[in-house]
Amino acid sequence: PAVKSPLYIIKPTLKQQVFSFFANPTLAYLILSFGALCLWIELSHPGIFFPGILGALCLLISLVSFQLLPIRLGALGMLLLGIILLIIELYVPSYGALGVGGILAFVLGSLYLMDTTIPEFQISTLLIFPVATCFAIVVCILSFILLKTRRLKVTDSYLSLVGLFTEANTDITERTGNVFLNGELWSARTADGTLISKNSKVLVQQVNGLVLTVVLQERKK
Repeated sequence: PAVKSPLYIIKPTLKQQVFSFFANPTLAYLILSFGALCLWIELSHPGIFFPGILGALCLLISLVSFQLLPIRLGALGMLLLGIILLIIELYVPSYGALGVGGILAFVLGSLYLMDTTIPEFQISTLLIFPVATCFAIVVCILSFILLKTRRLKVTDSYLSLVGLFTEANTDITERTGNVFLNGELWSARTADGTLISKNSKVLVQQVNGLVLTVVLQERKK
């Protein structure tokens, strides 16, 4: 009679279970997307710390997960390039060009990420496009808030100049003139058409863009 081989049941270790859990292309892609968004939030609003820490952790986990999967390194590089372009958009006024390029690179990298034809290892386009759309919407909303905040800070900074005293750097008329204020050279004008001589003490009355409206400060006798 044939001798039956003994059947051994080998349970996976905790490490193997964790690797098996994260070796899911859909999960790894979602973790990467979420981590990139958290990093973008941290860089656009520095000082929060929690999104930055969470984003860096998610990116590291996703990269470890992708090491266990058959991926195209070029597509992964395109994904990371898209994230980098979105981050650069925060600091370079490209009028949305870098943001659009970043979203396109992110989508193309997602479509060609998996280097296999096995359906179980494919990332569905039903997931890629909604994620990219949500990413774009969030980036647009936060960019608008960031731009509005920066403009508000600049406006507040300029308004704080009203009421300050300085000296005329040149003769000031209703058309031309300069003053040196807070370490910067400003264009200055008079509102009533009077002539203010060079080195006269003036008071900032109004700020119009980058032009100060000043009046002559009478010297006390």
